[in-house]
Amino acid sequence: MTARSPQRRRDPASDDPLDGVRPGARRSWWLRDALAAEGPDLKADVAAPPFAGTGRADVAILGGGYTGLWTALGIRDARLTLHYARTTGDGRIALGGGGGRAGWGGRIGRAFTHDAGSAARAADGLRRWFPSLADVRIEDAWGGPIDITDDHRPWFATQPGGRVHHGLGYSGNGVAPAILGGRILAALAIGRARDDEAASLPIVGDAAAPRAFPPEPIRAVGARVFREALVRRERAEESGAHAPRLVRAVTRLPRRLGYHLGPE
Repeated sequence: MTARSPQRRRDPASDDPLDGVRPGARRSWWLRDALAAEGPDLKADVAAPPFAGTGRADVAILGGGYTGLWTALGIRDARLTLHYARTTGDGRIALGGGGGRAGWGGRIGRAFTHDAGSAARAADGLRRWFPSLADVRIEDAWGGPIDITDDHRPWFATQPGGRVHHGLGYSGNGVAPAILGGRILAALAIGRARDDEAASLPIVGDAAAPRAFPPEPIRAVGARVFREALVRRERAEESGAHAPRLVRAVTRLPRRLGYHLGPE
């Protein structure tokens, strides 16, 4: 999600937190920005202008460098349905939100790419973090899936037959660990796992396989109930209130079932 320059103000009468933007309507802003220099065949629509002017904020994010987002310093809150923000190389604020919908049977569809509710919560988080940007329009919103394991650890292994190797379970932390993951997968692919200490880490091999989630429909229905309870609990706690006892109990259920998900 990106916030547009203050030259374009929000309509004060609007009750739409996304200012008419809907995730899934276009390619993600990051993809459009990356393709902008690749010529007319790949170039998508023009990205938003950089943030301009001055303002006040509780946190200043420094960085960007020649690689843009990937070397910027980021911030995040302590929510389980977390908010996290970074600057872009040309001065925008990109803020994301976790805790999106669960897919059915592992399928990837519109529940991931067109989740306006999750985008609206991210927009609310942006304006809570940066009150001086309350009247700045949201320029873009997009979404996508992440995979998650029962304990948030990645897992690397080789499929039966020995020709396909996989790495999964990064759960949103894939940029830096991908260097290690690439080394592990390379060692598996060329048959030198025993010679590379990275390939002997406890996240490699069949013994490291994550605990399976329940089968459908229990998985999808349970994940949705858990997610909604978590959103309600954290929304109440942010306002200084106590969530209802039933809501708190639902958010603790995954850990009581042995999954390292949700609050203690």
